[in-house]
Amino acid sequence: MVEMIPIDMIVTTASSILTGVAGWAVGRRRRDNDFLTEQQKSIGMLIDNNNTIMAKYTKAQSELAEARTELAKATEENTRLERYVTELQNENEKLRKKIDLLSKKIEAFNSSKIER
Repeated sequence: MVEMIPIDMIVTTASSILTGVAGWAVGRRRRDNDFLTEQQKSIGMLIDNNNTIMAKYTKAQSELAEARTELAKATEENTRLERYVTELQNENEKLRKKIDLLSKKIEAFNSSKIER
């Protein structure tokens, strides 16, 4: 004969199983929500870091552009000054030649005075 299982035992067992399943589902959902919350926080931090890095990058790009402009001006000025120095050197060489020529003329003049 088949023994009858008391109804209260079935209800208790079913209730325990249902409570366990419900607890597991709720716990899983909570863990998933906690995980999603943590991921959202991480994404938020990454966005903040990215914004900070982009601001620094933009500032560095601006400073680099300014530095390139200053370098171009300095290079242009350097080229101008190099031409000027070359002109002065050429003029200096011409003046030395004139001085040498005048020195020879003076020397020749003084020599001719002595010979007289």
